[in-house]
Amino acid sequence: MIPGLLACGPNSMSIGLAFALRFPGRVGDTVLVCAASATLLGELVAPTGLRLALRRAGEATADSGPHPTVEVAA
Repeated sequence: MIPGLLACGPNSMSIGLAFALRFPGRVGDTVLVCAASATLLGELVAPTGLRLALRRAGEATADSGPHPTVEVAA
């Protein structure tokens, strides 16, 4: 599985919240905690995994990324 695909936080949290509301108590709480953990893991791992996948595919280079442009007013 590509780590870049882990960033699906809104979907995970929606499913976790739906379970927590439908099954109150231990089951709902467990699913909600798992969804929150998966969201945090995805937000931490996904950008790096996506960058790595783009480099392997030749779509990005090691130095590609946001380069700030400074404009000097005349």
